[in-house]
Amino acid sequence: MVKLVRNHHKCLTKVFQGFLVACWASTSALGETTSIDEGLIFLSHLTRGSALEGAGSHGSFGTHLGGGTSAHLLPEKRELLSSLFGDKNTQESMSTPRLWLTKGLPLPIDLGMALAYAEGAFGASAYGQWTVFEGFRRPALALRVAEGRLYGAKNVSLESTTSEAILSFGFLKLLTAYTNFGMAHHRGEVMQPLELALTGDTPGETKKSWQEIVRRAGLQIGSPLMSLTGETTIYPGNLRDYAAKISILL
Repeated sequence: MVKLVRNHHKCLTKVFQGFLVACWASTSALGETTSIDEGLIFLSHLTRGSALEGAGSHGSFGTHLGGGTSAHLLPEKRELLSSLFGDKNTQESMSTPRLWLTKGLPLPIDLGMALAYAEGAFGASAYGQWTVFEGFRRPALALRVAEGRLYGAKNVSLESTTSEAILSFGFLKLLTAYTNFGMAHHRGEVMQPLELALTGDTPGETKKSWQEIVRRAGLQIGSPLMSLTGETTIYPGNLRDYAAKISILL
């Protein structure tokens, strides 16, 4: 048993070191991107993984199913979105329905997946969370890594990798406040003929790659059987998204 615990600790330590290296690499690349298509930035909201949960682990208690929605501001330049969704988006923001499925393990590790839908396109992401520390009447600390991909958008591909650290604190038995800080790396591609129709350039492929700092804050109300969570995400330029989720134990 002692040997198993030591091996588990070594494995999680390597994961933590990898997380720090990934954050440092992403930060060092922030200055490389000078111009990014606003349509791809908006679509990255679908692929950027978020569990809408704090740092506590589910354990092997069961599987949690969640449903909810998120609201995002639409970009000023909407040529790419109009080509994908049609000229439906004259409003300033768009709501995207979302689903979550989270499974706890005997170790302090949770695995899950999330789906987000927007006018025929949807993003699917998978995430893993390791709760480094949690205790009675003490803050909990966790690390989360997520990988997402865009589907259903013709001639557009997009992938996102997100690494985050989560700090949460429970109080009044049913309330948990949490905050996240991390990095997201996105890789998008607009392919011919859509690229030609948008830019008028010679046929080819337009590839974009960019990083961004991700900050989140949320409040969860409820018990392991059922909970309601609200979360806001802050991006560079003080832009914000808002999301809500209701989760039940299966």
